[in-house]
Amino acid sequence: MNEVSVSISDLDQSQIVLTDSMTNASALAEQFLATSEEVASLGMEQSSISGGLVKLSDKLEQLSNSLKDSLTKFQI
Repeated sequence: MNEVSVSISDLDQSQIVLTDSMTNASALAEQFLATSEEVASLGMEQSSISGGLVKLSDKLEQLSNSLKDSLTKFQI
């Protein structure tokens, strides 16, 4: 009878360890998901900023060419 009690106690301990492990694994999965979502969001933000920089660069090139054309009119 005592061996049965010890076995049941061992099973209870194993169940506690297994539950803790599953809880930890679930928490890690949630952290991984949150990190992945944040990386994706930052990637989209960076892409948007890069697009804005390309547009500003094009505008700067246009202004530079316009200034160059204007200055050639004043050369002696």
